[in-house]
Amino acid sequence: RRNARSPPSLFLQLPVNIILYLFREHLPPVSALALSLTCKSLSALASCQAGKIRLSISDREAFLLLLEKDVGHNRYYCHLCSILHPFSSSEPYALASSTWKLGEDNCRRRALVFFTGSGITIGYHHVRLAMNRHLFGPPNSLPLAKFQLVYPSLGPLYFRERWSARILQDEFFLSATRTLHSNQGTDQQLRQAVDLSCHAICIHVETGNRLRNPIKALYPGSSSTGYYTPCRDVVESCGHCLTDYDTTVEQRWVEVIDGKKKVMRAFWFITITSYHRLGAGRSPLDAKWHAFAANRLWNHITIKRDMGRYPPGSVRQV
Repeated sequence: RRNARSPPSLFLQLPVNIILYLFREHLPPVSALALSLTCKSLSALASCQAGKIRLSISDREAFLLLLEKDVGHNRYYCHLCSILHPFSSSEPYALASSTWKLGEDNCRRRALVFFTGSGITIGYHHVRLAMNRHLFGPPNSLPLAKFQLVYPSLGPLYFRERWSARILQDEFFLSATRTLHSNQGTDQQLRQAVDLSCHAICIHVETGNRLRNPIKALYPGSSSTGYYTPCRDVVESCGHCLTDYDTTVEQRWVEVIDGKKKVMRAFWFITITSYHRLGAGRSPLDAKWHAFAANRLWNHITIKRDMGRYPPGSVRQV
């Protein structure tokens, strides 16, 4: 119902024939359909013109992308099925698979990247929702605070992840700090546990030694006399996606109980901080996202990081 104080629309005061002429002759289909949704009067006029507004496949995508800006508080555009998917911003964490509600959207499941040995899942919709917030402003999509979480994993090898997100140069960046240690057993047992562990840094790099590109800082050369070589902030890079990571291996003194006494003992701590550049989130075909998410064997072989444009350590320095 029109507010009595608001002035009448000058556009609606035009003769009906002129409005229909503008719809028919001067507005492209996407603009005509968007204008028809602004009020009931224009919707009725648009439906009265000869022939309904028909959209091609490309026009339909352009219209939904335009509509996404108005309904971004609870929907986002999906490029895989070309519809506006609902989402809930009330979930505490976006990246935790145990709390993020996927519903029945199979296309969203197909676009997920699962990290081995972790409860973290990253999907293209995460990148798009964060970037929509950046581009369109609140209350659209998800704030970066939704991407901050701590995920502990219990077991013989204590593993803890701390995730955060930033937007730099109009692109979405994720960072994770992983800490591995064990307050029980010998150095040899810790070495064996790390060798057998499969905690993914990205889908191409893991903490174990089963892959062809293990983390070099965790495997000292033949000149080393111990199970680990202390190091700090040793920077390495993935050869496929835009992921950099630095590794620190150090001994820390920890208070433990020996019988009935509390004593201080030195234990190895491994800290790996990764930096992921995931692109602008405008299309799942974005080369940066595609390199990060492509998890098939052929893609592993064919997708190579452009080291001339993105040299090792460049993602970390942004």
